[in-house]
Amino acid sequence: MWGVILGILTLWLTIRGWRMGGPAQRVGGMIDGVCNNVQAGKRRLLLVDAPLRSWFGRLPRLQIALLGCLSGYLLVLSLVSIVYKTWVTPVKGYTDVYNTRTGIGGFADRVGALAYALTPLTVLLAQRESILSLVTGIPYQHFSFLHKWLGRIIFAQSFLHTLGWTLVETWLYQPQPKVYTDFLKQQYAVWGCIAMLFITFLTVFSTQWAIKRTGYEFFKWTHWIIAILYIAACWGHWAKLACWMIPSLALIFIDQGVRMLRLLALHTGVVKGGSLGFRPANAEVRMIGEGDDIVTRIDFQFEHMEAWQPGQHFFLCFPALSIWSSHPFTTASLPDPQSNVQHHTYLLRVRKGQTSQLAAVAQSKGTIDTIMTGPYGFGFPRYDTQNVLLVAGRTGVTFTHPIAFAAIRQLIIPQAIVDFVWVIRRAQDLLWLPNEMAELKAMLADDVSLRIKIFVTRESTAHLAPCCDVKPVSGKAKVIESEKLSSQSSSSTVSELTSGAILQALLAIDQPRFSVDFMPDEHPSMQAVVEDFTERAATRGGDVQILGSGPESMGSDLRAAVAVIRTSEEVHFYWDSRE
Repeated sequence: MWGVILGILTLWLTIRGWRMGGPAQRVGGMIDGVCNNVQAGKRRLLLVDAPLRSWFGRLPRLQIALLGCLSGYLLVLSLVSIVYKTWVTPVKGYTDVYNTRTGIGGFADRVGALAYALTPLTVLLAQRESILSLVTGIPYQHFSFLHKWLGRIIFAQSFLHTLGWTLVETWLYQPQPKVYTDFLKQQYAVWGCIAMLFITFLTVFSTQWAIKRTGYEFFKWTHWIIAILYIAACWGHWAKLACWMIPSLALIFIDQGVRMLRLLALHTGVVKGGSLGFRPANAEVRMIGEGDDIVTRIDFQFEHMEAWQPGQHFFLCFPALSIWSSHPFTTASLPDPQSNVQHHTYLLRVRKGQTSQLAAVAQSKGTIDTIMTGPYGFGFPRYDTQNVLLVAGRTGVTFTHPIAFAAIRQLIIPQAIVDFVWVIRRAQDLLWLPNEMAELKAMLADDVSLRIKIFVTRESTAHLAPCCDVKPVSGKAKVIESEKLSSQSSSSTVSELTSGAILQALLAIDQPRFSVDFMPDEHPSMQAVVEDFTERAATRGGDVQILGSGPESMGSDLRAAVAVIRTSEEVHFYWDSRE
């Protein structure tokens, strides 16, 4: 089994390294053509959402196909070469009782050994400092589905192993109950029962039902601690298979150790007084919006040598709220490669738990110490970017906004296009990133490749009548047509204006490649957005890269639209989950 796993990873790394070798080595070659055809077929067949959404959630068919292949492979390995016969043998010292020997014992041992052998793979799939990401180029968070379901497979294997030997020791072996009581007194059997309790706890308390009732922090820390105890119990149960438990423990501690080193590398430096110490970032916290449409914006300056790439994220911890929890947030700001002091901006949707506590901090104190770990994930756009479509829903704009600037700066074909689409509930949501959106909008005057579309889904133009001249267009959508504002209103000085003036400046239709569509009680068609973009890209030529972030329902619609694209050019798609 591990020969197959390592063989696949080796082949994957070889092909990936060869294709990254440069155009001279790969363009037009047979391997390159095969890889492109495989990518196109995978996109058409496996990108759309898989069935059984109530079981698996909104996931592409590719994830379910991988799980199916793994499950089928394990099923074959669990059943092949087992001797399916029954033997009745006498019991020494008895004349009226007999042992019944079957293939159950061999099968139970087989699935138990497979559960042991799968443990290191399950740990690899859960790592934040992921070795698999380095080999495959896939961000670590996209392995969480396989980690969760592989854990459930291990639970099923452990249950069958326990059930098989329970049947043997309580029913097939005689005399009873002496055989079973003697069996339970043995140390390896006690450790086996303890391991079964631990894997049951891990399985039950990793379900969405349990996480909602106990909280994410409880899940995170109990999952980590109980996983270590489970591995230790497995080691105690059958030490001859410690060859799987030792690397599992080593991978866990290596991952945690690297996380700690990265945290110290960011926050350890010279503090006041000239001594070496730990220095958190002091962040400004502001609450923006009202009702059910509130976000918390976090801004701070921090000196660190390693800048991030657009699209990457940091894990943020707020010691004043809880030192035991950190959460991933995409950085909405663009790093400055010429400076050691970087500006960080984050948007957090206010829900229950820690985000509501941050909103309270914004209303009272207004600042909070922040500890970062990262950056994580991969940067975008690709180095050979040609045509880029960026689609964001609500706070997913923190992922797409910095990528838009990076894409414009590194376009290798002057006539290539960059489409920026942002779907929000209300027009006032533009005030989450007022300066940033004003700067992006100002680039329309100089860069003909850029186009910006804003969709407002829970508001009609009537709400903005006092400050904007509203004219309806065909269909349910409406577009604001306001008088052109002065260039000062679109510049970085927008922060000095009132909220109403800022919003009016952001909504002003002062460029032909900027639109604001109001679609109350309706969502924009991702199919129409993608088709419009691909038609324009086809007239310019070049590869297509489509990136998105936002609600999972939007991700499903976008995947379905990308899957049916018909083009001879390469299509690269990435969805950054916000759920």
